[in-house]
Formats: sequence, structure tokens, C-alpha cells
Amino acid sequence: MGLGVLVAFPVLVAAATWAPIYTANHQVRLAKIASPGAVVGTWKVSGGAGQIQLEADGRFSATDPDELFTSDPSQGGVTSTTGTWTLTRGGGHVALVPLGSRSGTEPDTGLAVVETNHVQQLCVLSGSPGVLCDVLLQRVPH
Repeated sequence: MGLGVLVAFPVLVAAATWAPIYTANHQVRLAKIASPGAVVGTWKVSGGAGQIQLEADGRFSATDPDELFTSDPSQGGVTSTTGTWTLTRGGGHVALVPLGSRSGTEPDTGLAVVETNHVQQLCVLSGSPGVLCDVLLQRVPH
């Protein structure tokens, strides 16, 4: 193989890997909702096993929470969790308080309200520059 092919191949692989992430996040934008009722229901991690059920009474239950609570290292290895939730930040954030955590002492655990192609979704915000969401959740139809 020529030197050009050896140099070009890793660049193409990196670009192919990065492009879908950029494109997916480029279409995602922060959104706001008018009432907590708009997020009540079951939400599943896109391409993953994690799921969260937001109840109308302010309680939640989650399975495979490692995908949802990435900012809380104490969740490692836990297969399910419960707690309470509230809609905050003018309708743009679902704050989650897992059962047993002390309010005000945990990292900012929650899900942002976002919109992708005019469809409401929830997301775990990313800490990476230029990436809005690390994980997207889609509503599970009833």
C-alpha cells in the first residue's frame, strides 16, 4: 500500500466516527415545556437498555440507571433505582433525586428537555465541548 492510503485511512475512519455524533447533536436543541404533565410517562435510552418512568405524583423509577445518572459514580452496578423528580429551569430540566440521596449534596442529576426534528426528547447533558447530549431518551408509546 502506498503511504497516502496508510495516512488517509485513519483520517477517514476518524471522520466517519465523528460525523454521526456531530450530525446527531447538531440537530438536537434545548427546549422547554409548559407543564410537568408533558414528560410524565416512560422514556427509553436510544440504543440502550436504560429506561425511566416519570409518574404524575413526582416519583420515578429507573432500570439500568448507569446510562441515566452518568454524573453520579455511586450508581455503578445498580440495576434499578427510584426517587422523586421535578420540572425546573423554566420547564427545561427534569431534576432527579434518587431515594437515599441527600438533597443539595448530590451532583446536578437530571435530564434536559430537548427537541430533535420537532420531536420532544430527554437527554443526559454532555460535559464534552461541542456535544449537547451524551444520551438521548425517547418516549415509549403507551
